[in-house]
Amino acid sequence: MPLLVLGIIPLLFEIFAGFLAGALGLSGLSGPALRPIAEKALPSIGIVLADHPSGTVSGAAFVIDRAIAVTSYHVVAGSSQLRVKFPQSAWLQPTVVATDASNDLAILAIPDLTVAPLQLDDASSARAGDVVLAFSFPSVTDLTAQSRDKDQQAQAVIVTEATVRGFRDGVLLFQPKQRLLGDGGPILNLKGHVVGVARGQLPAANAATSYATPADAARPLLAEALKRRAAPPQPATAAPPAAPAPPLVLASPPTTATSPSVTEGGVGGIGSAPTQQQAPSPAPTKPKTASSGPPSPAAAPPQTLPPAPGPEQQPQTPPRTPPAAPTPPRTPPAAPTPPPTPPRTTAATPPPTSADHFPIVPGQRIGTVKLGMRLQDVRSTLGPPASTNPQNDGATIVRWYKPPKNDGIGAEVAKDGTVDRIWALNDARFTTLKNVHIGSSEAAVRAALGEPSTVAVDDAHKNKILVYRQLGIFFYIQLDSKLLFYNQVFEIGVMGH
Repeated sequence: MPLLVLGIIPLLFEIFAGFLAGALGLSGLSGPALRPIAEKALPSIGIVLADHPSGTVSGAAFVIDRAIAVTSYHVVAGSSQLRVKFPQSAWLQPTVVATDASNDLAILAIPDLTVAPLQLDDASSARAGDVVLAFSFPSVTDLTAQSRDKDQQAQAVIVTEATVRGFRDGVLLFQPKQRLLGDGGPILNLKGHVVGVARGQLPAANAATSYATPADAARPLLAEALKRRAAPPQPATAAPPAAPAPPLVLASPPTTATSPSVTEGGVGGIGSAPTQQQAPSPAPTKPKTASSGPPSPAAAPPQTLPPAPGPEQQPQTPPRTPPAAPTPPRTPPAAPTPPPTPPRTTAATPPPTSADHFPIVPGQRIGTVKLGMRLQDVRSTLGPPASTNPQNDGATIVRWYKPPKNDGIGAEVAKDGTVDRIWALNDARFTTLKNVHIGSSEAAVRAALGEPSTVAVDDAHKNKILVYRQLGIFFYIQLDSKLLFYNQVFEIGVMGH
């Protein structure tokens, strides 16, 4: 039951004083190696208070960049005022700068915050059976009740050990030893990196299992927030100054985050996947006509379909013209190793990681790579490609990604040396102007763009393709439950109208 905001802030000051004095809920950690990881992360994890018409609710937030934090969408949606506090900061007033309701994520910009960020890791770095740490805050009601119990010092944050169950239906499943008390807290692996954002518990018989949004889903929101921060200030005008803007009010949220459709006995994903999960990449040898591509609806006329997933998942695909040179043999994926620098370095020269690298404009461009652009200009932007495969028709497939992650940009270059198609693969930072990104569901794609002109299902490779020909964009959806982005978009491509 939410409480009115009156008197809450002074009371929580008192509770956080206990937090700073060492009243931490670390009792659920069994191994001595876990405590240093938790203690190092705690300064970057704070509490969010959101004022709603029915009262004040709370959630966790954690810093992922300079003065930028992640929290749960359902905590801040519909709020009239927000406050956030970290263990070593004052109470601050954040602004919501990006949201993803389908993944229950919101990005907060927090002026004057100097807290060190936590590093986001790939969801594929987690495996069934891995030990992780989950962080949560009690609700406002629980916090105030704790503070009134003179025999028990209030614990402002609870840290519990948990075991990864798997990855399914777009969420990371884990089983905490101690019940989580709230949403929005980070799920850390044993490197201290964030692999998920706590979202809730499964209902009924699965109540012992909690679920989290994969950390990858926060990347496109972070890119959007960084782009807004980098935008130059608007020039002053002669108009009289406007009245101060009211606090941001988002759409009315659900009382809790929606639980995904997951069954206890069917947990697949990370635990049953190969050493490294990756969705397939565009094939260099996929025919350009629907007659030899994936089956399309009977009513749909023959038309060009985007390139199909290729050698990273299948050893060989049909040639464009007979006979074609064999596809290079697949290299077994190697076990992932933690990079010393931020992940997603896949080519010999790492691609840019600025916010301009990730927007997708249908029929035009992906990041800095545009349709019609000359290959040498793309090379000067992205650096040397990871692989180049000439095709029998004179075209060339060029990839700026490689196993085991296979995340980045690929392009089909025509005979004349200009880019004919572009695609982004396995990187949730790539997003359209309508916030459809790698990791979005098919329902989210259709809600944003309407009905596709072509829908094709490739049973052999367990992919579904949505083509929006008039817009010049296509989406590949992963149907293999053992691979990353299961039932989600893992590839977005741009082509001519």
